Amino acid sequence: MEIRDALSSELISSFTKPDVHHSCGLAYSPDGQSLAFLSNTLVIWDTQTGGAAKEIQYDESTDGSILWSLDGKMVGMTKGTTVHVYDVALGTTWSPGTLQSSYALYLWAHNRSFQIMATEVNDQVLTINIFDVGLGFTKVESFHIQSWEQDYDIRSFSPTTYRISFLSHKQLRILDI
Repeated sequence: MEIRDALSSELISSFTKPDVHHSCGLAYSPDGQSLAFLSNTLVIWDTQTGGAAKEIQYDESTDGSILWSLDGKMVGMTKGTTVHVYDVALGTTWSPGTLQSSYALYLWAHNRSFQIMATEVNDQVLTINIFDVGLGFTKVESFHIQSWEQDYDIRSFSPTTYRISFLSHKQLRILDI
């Protein structure tokens, strides 16, 4: 594996490819000095030396989306409807819990931790719930969208603009909520 400068293509470092779970992405730390990924542990990889800087034990059934907090101190992950948070410096882990959601959970870095979007569909009304992630979940706000059809498929969520993209009858639509 090689890490290269995006502008000059100059080789920054190279190392043997780590054993990464196929269903999990890689996530760069905000300063670009570390790469988080799942192997048999959560590995924090030093991109300068090409070696593991830290390994944190985790629930091996957890493999989903992965991202860093804005301050680079925590890594958040989702698998299904469960959220896990890892304190990189302390090597500790906790799970704030499980959220019921009709569609995939969307986790994003917010302040020193994370926020997450969960959804519910009842009687053609889509409810989008936004939670702060800490030791538990704290609901921040909710949005209701009328005439929501069950065959709509949410594809993404933009936390800065509060827009969702979804497929509706093979058309991609963007909705400002």
